[in-house]
Order: sequence, then C-alpha cells, then structure tokens
Amino acid sequence: MKSELPAPAPVTADERLHLLDGLRGLALGGILLVNLADFAGLLAYRPMPPADRAVQTLLDVLVSGKFITLFALLFGIGFALQLARLEADSAAVARVYVRRLRGLLVIGVLHGLLVWRGDILTLYALVGFGLLASRHLRGRALLRRALTWLAVGLALNLLLANVPLPPELTVSYTDEVYREGSFVQIAAQRASDYLENQLPSLVFAGPSVLGLFLLGGWIARSGLLARLPEFVGPLRATVRLGLLVGLPLGVLLAQANASAMGQLWVLPLRLASGLALALAYAAAAALYYGEGGRWRPLEAVGRLGLTNYLLQSLVFTALFYNTGLGWFGQVGPLAGAVICLIFFALQCGLSTLWLRHFRMGPAEWLWRSWTYGRPQPFRR
Repeated sequence: MKSELPAPAPVTADERLHLLDGLRGLALGGILLVNLADFAGLLAYRPMPPADRAVQTLLDVLVSGKFITLFALLFGIGFALQLARLEADSAAVARVYVRRLRGLLVIGVLHGLLVWRGDILTLYALVGFGLLASRHLRGRALLRRALTWLAVGLALNLLLANVPLPPELTVSYTDEVYREGSFVQIAAQRASDYLENQLPSLVFAGPSVLGLFLLGGWIARSGLLARLPEFVGPLRATVRLGLLVGLPLGVLLAQANASAMGQLWVLPLRLASGLALALAYAAAAALYYGEGGRWRPLEAVGRLGLTNYLLQSLVFTALFYNTGLGWFGQVGPLAGAVICLIFFALQCGLSTLWLRHFRMGPAEWLWRSWTYGRPQPFRR
C-alpha cells in the first residue's frame, strides 16, 4: 500500500539556513540604497556637489547592480532548496511553486500599481516560470543553461547600448508629477509608469534574471551550502576574482553614470560588475558564516524579506512624493544614503523584535498561506 506523503509546508525556523537569511537582509539594505535614486528623483549624471558625487560614485562602484543580483541568486537558491524538499512528489513541486509564483505576481502587480513604479516582484514572478521549466536539470547542464541566459542578457543590454529601439521598448518617466501632482495624478502616473516598464524589463532584464535564478539553483545543488568547510579554497578564489573583475567594471559604471553621454552603457556595465561583485560578496559572507559568525539583525531582516521590501516602498514614497512629505528632487545622494542607513537600522531592530512574537512577517504569512492552501502558524 502506497504511503501518503505529508502535505507541502514551508521550512521551520530550525530548518532555515542562517547564511541565506543574512545575505538576503544584506541585499535588501543595498537595494534600498540604489532604489533611493528613483524614490527621490535623482539623476546620477546631473551636476552634483563634490560630496554627493563622491557618494554616488561609491554607490555605483560597490552597490549598484550588486545587491539586486545577489537577491536574484538567493531566489534561485531558495527555489532549489524547496525543490529538494518536495522532489519525492513531483506533482507537489509544480503545484506548490505555481501557486507561489501566482501569489508573488499578484503582490507585485498591486505593489507596482498602488505603491511604487519600480516593482521587481512582477518580473521575478514571470521569470520564475522559466525557472520551474528547468527544474529537472542537474550539474553541468544547469550551469550551461544559466551561463547561456546570462550571455543572452548581456548581449541584449549591449544591443540596447548601441542600437536605437522602437518606442514600445523605451521608457520615459514624467517625474514632475511625483514632485508636484495631486494624489489622483500621482496614482495615474505611477500606474502608467509601472505598466510602461513591464515589457522592456521582461525583454532586457528577463534573460539575465533567469540566468541568475538558474545560477543560484546550481550553487544550491553543488552541495556548497551543506559543506562550506570543503569549499574554503574556491570561495577565497571567488572573492579575489570577483573583486579583480568587478571593481574595475564598477569604476567604468560610475564614469558612465556620471555622464549623460555614457548612460546607454550603464545597463551592461551594471550587469557585468553586479555579477562579479555579488559573487565576491556572497563568497566572503559564506567564509565568515562558515567560521560560525552570524549577523542576527540582518538575518531578521532577511526572514521578513518580502515585508521589508514592501515597507521600504511605502515609507520612501511617503517621504518623497508630493502626497507625503514632498522631498522629491530635494535630497542628494549623501543625505539620501544617510536616510537609507538610518531606516535600514530601524528595520533591523524592528524585524528582530517582531520575530520574538511572530513566526514571519504579514506579507510572508499571506504569501505562504496562499501558496500552501491553508493559513500558516503566525504567532509564536
């Protein structure tokens, strides 16, 4: 008689990998620093005071493209780990993950239409179906497909830097509305900007994001996470090579971002430098965690990753849009970075306090309850 498999369920606190939670929290802090440019209406290439230009240069070299890349790698790692837990029941894999992606898509659409035009969750949900289609790949086949999609993404971004595009694949934001518009005008402009951005984002960012998802899956399947001490040599080599490649490309990115003439080269440089330094950052963190260290506040932020990402959008649109404090266009990179760091420190503290009383954040609870078809335990 065939025994029934247990119903799919999310991992418990004891099953979580502290390294991944810490990296996810770190990535959210870096993403906030980069997203500030859109929240606050900053154009990196406009004339700036020396202090602002210095901060913007540091962000371009060390942060821009690096932490969103790390976040995508972690998404792929998470998928592979969930796949490993469910692979005894192949039907459950598709059922659970399709529901998970549909829930993420709904959250992303609502976030983009109602909160912030720069939503990334919609793209992750749509590209995630490509990840699901590759779930049977292993080893070198998985790595080859990841590198292929990354190469396609880089080629498309190089094409974007050199060939004029048709109007339907270009995005032109009207920022004056966020600075001066009414609630209704801002809501309409936000919805228009979000919808206008989806096709170009899927075309030019989708392949590279899929490549990063698959690369994260390959990392998870390599056994590295379960046997970190055995990978000390490769991890150290990854740190050295990532810095050697990523830092010069980051400098080129900063130079391109400082010039209106160089703006078209920003995307390919961001992709290339982002991948190199994201791998270096992740490898360095893995070495640190491999020696027993834990960044508990970052872990708390990472465990509430979806809630904290949405909270950043809610708070910063309230700070900068005219429907809130109206700081749009009035804060430079230096002051903005200080604001981001203060707010992220608050997120670390609040996330730590929250997890003393609750198992997950409210957004995670809604998402997981939808994914598994039943309300999840919430309070401790």
